[in-house]
Amino acid sequence: MKTITVLVITGLVILACIPGCIDVSPSGSKPATTVQGKPKYIAGDIAGKEKGDDTGSLILAYTPGSDMYTTHRVYFQDGKWMYFLEWKPSEFGRDFQERYEPVLLGHIDPKTIEQYDFSKPL
Repeated sequence: MKTITVLVITGLVILACIPGCIDVSPSGSKPATTVQGKPKYIAGDIAGKEKGDDTGSLILAYTPGSDMYTTHRVYFQDGKWMYFLEWKPSEFGRDFQERYEPVLLGHIDPKTIEQYDFSKPL
């Protein structure tokens, strides 16, 4: 009985939150974007928190219409940047990405980055 009560309450909370997530702008109108100036990063840049970091975000793309970066976490090991196949690309708003990782750590061709080999010891 407790499980059903918890499920009902959880469902009601979720239903109460949904209206705030729905775009109610009139059809044909587009939400205003907050793009100001050029994006800080371009595809191939590796952004990090501090100079010399061995982890960062590889910028895969920037989409002006949504003001979003598509990124993938990367790691510097054995003199090169690598990624974990298990981790998937993520999207972040430009403002967040540029504040969270403000340092340009490097630049590579995203097509040439290697997958991390888990058979090697750390």
